[in-house]
Amino acid sequence: IGLAPWPPVHWLLFDVIWKHPLQVLVALLVSAGWVYLVLNSPTRRRTLTALGAGSLAILILILYIIWSNALVRAYLARGLEPVALPALPETSEVRFLPLEVAQRYAGNRLQDPRLRVGDLDPLDIEGELIWIAPRVPNGLFNSLARQADGFLLVHPDGAVRSVAQAMRYGEGMAVTDAIRWPLWRGRYLVDLPEVFYAPAGEGFLAIAPYVGYRFRFPVQVPYWAGVFVVHADGAVEDLSPAEAVADERLAGLPLYPEALSRRIADAWGYRGGVFNAWFTHLDQTKVPRLPGPNQMPYLLPTADGPQWFFGLEPYGPSFSIFKVMFVDAHDGTLRLHELPADSALIGPDKALGYVRSAFPNFQWYSDSGDEASGNVLAIEPRPLIRAGRLYWLTSITSIDYAGVTRSVVVDAATNEVRYLESQAE
Repeated sequence: IGLAPWPPVHWLLFDVIWKHPLQVLVALLVSAGWVYLVLNSPTRRRTLTALGAGSLAILILILYIIWSNALVRAYLARGLEPVALPALPETSEVRFLPLEVAQRYAGNRLQDPRLRVGDLDPLDIEGELIWIAPRVPNGLFNSLARQADGFLLVHPDGAVRSVAQAMRYGEGMAVTDAIRWPLWRGRYLVDLPEVFYAPAGEGFLAIAPYVGYRFRFPVQVPYWAGVFVVHADGAVEDLSPAEAVADERLAGLPLYPEALSRRIADAWGYRGGVFNAWFTHLDQTKVPRLPGPNQMPYLLPTADGPQWFFGLEPYGPSFSIFKVMFVDAHDGTLRLHELPADSALIGPDKALGYVRSAFPNFQWYSDSGDEASGNVLAIEPRPLIRAGRLYWLTSITSIDYAGVTRSVVVDAATNEVRYLESQAE
């Protein structure tokens, strides 16, 4: 019981057993059936029976896992009723720095070898989209002996500000000092997909939205269950979604779990049912897979608050956008903008091709073939919306992500490419 919040134990009890109870039951029954067949077969045929029954058992288990995972998506999508958006909402701020460049800037300013840069998350602070990362212990010994010590704030112009603040519980800390330890002690049967940090008064709060599960035969379906607020001294507040949304300290923060919004977008292709998703594909969507580590959703500031943005493509080998999904990052409200069939807006993956074509003299990086070539990259096409029009903002950088050489805007409707030499421009 004392080790229950330890990640390996929590993974076994929660991720394996609690989240997939009937999958575990089916696995046990199939295994028991295999053992029974082997033990009760004639000795001379025991090996053949073991191989045949074992192969059949594994096939049954794999098919059940695939079907049950698809059923979770179908249940998740079917239980949601989005608000129809007649037009795309205007974005109020622009995130100039892609993730990789922000990571490079943050790493350049960290001078203590006992610390490393933690995961970065963008946050709209006083009209600027700023990347915030914790400074976490570096290496096994330091994770046992040191605390997470402050934060790095990467501004759009590349300036990095360092803030000192020791955390009683933090990321990168080991065993009972790890930030998830006290949270799982207080509420064990939840997912903690991400932790981000927000300024509050003279310091920072750690914010950890969490995901619970409801049983709907024969699977567990995820839902937004609440938000943990962790103070520097180790005090933990457990807020319901309604309490978190109403809390003035958390106004305008992305409290709805990013990982859950991604599951909703992935599940939207199953809204017509499992049969449609597997075979007929009527009105089926998919989330585009982009090069690089930063995938959708993208956090967009709007007049209605922060939104998780998804540009959904049709299922299959298509690169156009035909539905745009917004999940309110503060309260979880789902909005959907459906484009006319003849709109033909290009998706973010195709926008990268137009960027590269606009600069044919650049030595674009390529790792195809026997060896890599080129030293220039176009990365992270992220959405901008102006006057109801969708654009993709892409950054051109070097292979070491030393800075943004150009910011390139691609009109999703006309494929027109415009480039900007600086943030001011």
